[in-house]
This record gives sequence, structure tokens and C-alpha cells, in this order.
Amino acid sequence: GELHLAFTASSRGEIHFDTSAGDRGREFCHATMGTAHSHPLIYLCRGQVLAISDVLSASEWEERAMKRAARPFLRMGDALGTDLAISQHGTFNACVIRERRNFTDRDRSMLTNLLPHFRAAAELSTAVPRRAGNPAPHQLRTVRMPRNRTEAYRLVREQVPEQKDRALQIAD
Repeated sequence: GELHLAFTASSRGEIHFDTSAGDRGREFCHATMGTAHSHPLIYLCRGQVLAISDVLSASEWEERAMKRAARPFLRMGDALGTDLAISQHGTFNACVIRERRNFTDRDRSMLTNLLPHFRAAAELSTAVPRRAGNPAPHQLRTVRMPRNRTEAYRLVREQVPEQKDRALQIAD
């Protein structure tokens, strides 16, 4: 995809996000977050992997506020994503944005295979006891999203120590 995005949102309106596109990605997020209500997937996937093209025609998507807000940054033709409830008051969202409508079954399968890992990370971040020396979930170290497969392998090895000596089984 042209842009990868992950964010958490709380019912109190707090949003924490990161993208694979640096400053351009952050500008995209700031410009489009106010139009999340018009996105057909945000807060509606409920743990499923869906694409915009699964629920809207190209012309229906053209009419949405988020599509118009994204236009200065990229031609957001489609997005493949998911969302997960991470607490009673919080949601984790992840998506891959492409300029064209061309997600394959393989793309969907790859994101689906990440769901248990997203859930585990979310559970870890909300289960950290709040005692001296343990940060609150919002104070946990932020990790920049990988831009390619090599960075993804490195990130997993760094963040999951027990994986350092094992071959990772990540689909090519």
C-alpha cells in the first residue's frame, strides 16, 4: 500500500497514531481524522478484515468526506483494514491504503493472520499493572511502523525477544 496506518481511539476522544509515510502520513492523519465518521470501515469491522470496496462502490466512496479530505495527500482509492475493541472505552484500528482498488485474497489473508498479534499487543498494553516502575498504557514505548518486510522482521525480533533465535514464519 501507499500508506500504512495504525491508531488507537478512546471514547474520550484521545487518538494516538502512526503511519509508514512520515510527515506526509501525519499530515494525512490530521487532515482526515475529523472525517472518520464518513469512513465505511472505522469502528465497523469488529475484528473482521474488510476493504472499502467490499462495502461501497467507487462512486459512493467518491462522495464521502474522508475521500475528499485525503485527496491532497493521496488518491485513497481503497483501504483494507480492521478494528479491535481493546477495552470498554478504546479501539485499535489498522489499515493499508492504496490508490487503486486492487486488494487480493492474499492481502486479506496476510492482514487476517496479524489479528491475533494485534489482539495480544492490545491486551498487553491494557494489562500492565499500574505500580511504580510500570508505565500506563499511553506511556508505553512507541515504535515506528515498518516501511517494508525487512523492517517488519527486525521490529518483531526486537519487540518479541523469544523470537530472536527462531525463524519467523511470515508469509512472503
